[in-house]
Amino acid sequence: MKDWINKKFFHPYDNRSFVKRILGYCNCPWHKRKWFIYPSVIHTNTRYSDEAKNYIVCCEDFYESEVAPQIEELWDWYYSTRL
Repeated sequence: MKDWINKKFFHPYDNRSFVKRILGYCNCPWHKRKWFIYPSVIHTNTRYSDEAKNYIVCCEDFYESEVAPQIEELWDWYYSTRL
């Protein structure tokens, strides 16, 4: 339980304020300025040298339907240019 609380509210790459973390402020385009949504800090499929850029704070629904397909498309484009 303690690990879940630390991961959910005190992740080092979550740059929201403490109040926004506790009250569940979601900043994704689907829930802009909505409270009590409790987004997650999700590790994306990127390989930036700055580790903080490899994480995104958003709700899991938005990540699965919008962000993940876009990142997958970018990787497909990258690999197609390497062949």
